[in-house]
Amino acid sequence: MSRRNSKSAGRRKSVIRALFYLNALIWLGLAAYTFFGMVYVNNGLSAVMVAIFMVGNAFAMFLSGNMIGRGKKWAYYFGVFVLGINILLTFTDQFGLLDLLTFILDVVILGFLISTRKD
Repeated sequence: MSRRNSKSAGRRKSVIRALFYLNALIWLGLAAYTFFGMVYVNNGLSAVMVAIFMVGNAFAMFLSGNMIGRGKKWAYYFGVFVLGINILLTFTDQFGLLDLLTFILDVVILGFLISTRKD
């Protein structure tokens, strides 16, 4: 790989990592919003279960970004898997503006990941 391609690949990996972190922050915010909204209408156990899954998703996004930033080979496949599951699950519930935002972000990250596959 030439020096120029190496710099470009490094920048793309930094962008991917930042987007994964942004996605993790969004999911943490969604988890808090959903949890408190559900508790407010007396859905205690359901709120806890939904929040756990959303925090788990945020953790998977954070872990993906962290591992890609470290250059781990398996991180590419893990990131693609996490994004694929997230994209599929986006359409299994009510689809709103925040779902559209995370869907677009997931597709953008996936595009960047695919473009760095050989790196």
